[in-house]
Amino acid sequence: MAEYQIVVDGFLNNPLTGRRPIETPETEINRSNVLKVVMGKAEPIHLLNKNEIRFLHNYYLGSQPVLHRTKEYHAEITNRIVENHANECVGFYTGYMSGTPCSYVRSETATGDGEEIARLSNALQYEGKDALDRRLWQWMLECGQGYRIVLPDKGYNGNYPDETPLLVDVPDPDMAYVIYNSGIGRKPIANVLHIPRNYQNDLNDLICVYTPNQYFEIDNGKVTKSENHSLGMLPMVEYKLNPERMGLFEPAIPVLDAINDLESNRLDGVAQFIQSIMVFTNCLVDKDALNQVKELGAMCLKSTSGLPASVSQIANELDQQQSQTLLDSMLNVYRSLTAMPSATGSENATSDNVGAVIVRNGWNHTEARAQQYENMFKYAERQSLSVMLKILRDTAGSKLMASDINIKLPRRQYDNQQSKVQIFAQMLNQSIDPQLAFTTPGLFPDPQAAYEMSKPFLIAAGKLGEDGKAPKPQERPKQDVADTNAGNVADEQSADTNKETEGE
Repeated sequence: MAEYQIVVDGFLNNPLTGRRPIETPETEINRSNVLKVVMGKAEPIHLLNKNEIRFLHNYYLGSQPVLHRTKEYHAEITNRIVENHANECVGFYTGYMSGTPCSYVRSETATGDGEEIARLSNALQYEGKDALDRRLWQWMLECGQGYRIVLPDKGYNGNYPDETPLLVDVPDPDMAYVIYNSGIGRKPIANVLHIPRNYQNDLNDLICVYTPNQYFEIDNGKVTKSENHSLGMLPMVEYKLNPERMGLFEPAIPVLDAINDLESNRLDGVAQFIQSIMVFTNCLVDKDALNQVKELGAMCLKSTSGLPASVSQIANELDQQQSQTLLDSMLNVYRSLTAMPSATGSENATSDNVGAVIVRNGWNHTEARAQQYENMFKYAERQSLSVMLKILRDTAGSKLMASDINIKLPRRQYDNQQSKVQIFAQMLNQSIDPQLAFTTPGLFPDPQAAYEMSKPFLIAAGKLGEDGKAPKPQERPKQDVADTNAGNVADEQSADTNKETEGE
């Protein structure tokens, strides 16, 4: 276990290397060991993580070490410039990953139709899940971890899907954590949630502990409440940005601090050049004369024979060109560490095609990093989805299972629209389930909703049966089969023609 991070003027004294997992060899938490595990083992580790999470959040907000910068010489000229690139990269990836809402679509192995999945998506949208997802992504990008808790809503009146029996929230990661078993599989065995009662004193928090079947409250080191619950699973799920739970800009903090120092020194250099020291040679100037120079901007000097009087300034201007070269180098390192695309500069004003621009400006690295984050998000989202569906089955009579749903995180719906439309049209004309044409090209933000809306038109076109399901090959109208065969023959003839042309 790492040593406690000492905070000096609001900043940590050691480099950050991700958040620590909270693990215990216990296989379950019950009334007999809840104080031992939570207060004796989990809370000390959580305090370490909380200290770092708050530092990273403040860093994102702009409270960075350069604000405590001091100078030994010319202390009166001390600029403290914060170029908040941490806010820039977190804001960019938050929009990139959650700008288009997460959607649920019917899986290939689902037994029912997609109408119930569409109702679930609409109901969660009314509950504000899109906004909660954005908040969740921001926490994940800031400090490497976030949490989603799903509980039964006690105010549910039974009119699903106009309202849901779900109470969904995203607690701050400095007030929540998950306890894992340290054995093979590292399965979660408990959720812990802090309820603040005095924001000036964290030690006065009410600590709520959830196990799969029990709920405890710990107040001032004592268990004050213990009861069973019927959920049968943990209500809170941890979302990790990466296995190390490291924030997006965390590896780049030394570079970001150096950028702030450089920009502050550059501005100091300009100020010191303008306010340079005056040197009087072979003349005596009193305080009144200096004040007169400040007011009038000029002064009169008398020279004697052999001792000419003169006034000069001690000025040594900082080389701004070399400083800019160093700044550009550090910005490139920052972009490499955070996989940020280049959005400024004259290199963007070219007539290259879209693919060349994507490669040159670093969007391919951005997309590769986003794919890693998406995989981690989907793993946790499926666990949250299992909790939601369990509550829906118990209260609203839903028959959905987690295996019936695929999770989609559509990104960049705005690019290559023409190609996506062409792929969509070609897939609709093939002998495949029409739903694949809606989910594969990435043309629709919510493919399941688009498919459900299009069902009447697909039925009218003979792509779906009267029951709204894709007909089996032997059930397809002969005209459709003939059209498909004709299209295949045309494709073969076109391919033969291309070969003959190449041979010539």
